[in-house]
Amino acid sequence: MTDVSSLVSSLLPSIGSAAFGGAIGGALGWVAKKIAKVVAVLATVFIIAPLGYLSYKGIITVNWIALYALLASTATWAIQATSGLVQSVAVAVPGLGSFVTCFAIAFQRA
Repeated sequence: MTDVSSLVSSLLPSIGSAAFGGAIGGALGWVAKKIAKVVAVLATVFIIAPLGYLSYKGIITVNWIALYALLASTATWAIQATSGLVQSVAVAVPGLGSFVTCFAIAFQRA
């Protein structure tokens, strides 16, 4: 019986760290997704729509393919930079594995 209680007492800090990391990761993932949606709407309203209007009126000519390629490459770079940073930190901190997992799940589901 002593072995079980010592095992449980040795695992409690790890379980607490994982639970805390998961809760914080889920909350931040949800918030990050909401912020990303707001940024996408603002980019559409303040960048894409005015350029479309000016292009429609013949004031400017927009290379839409190049613009969308630039936006896609910027988004890809931001995702890769963020995931690389999170993965490198996840190895060093015990509770961060659950943080990263819950962040990714919440970001996808929000």
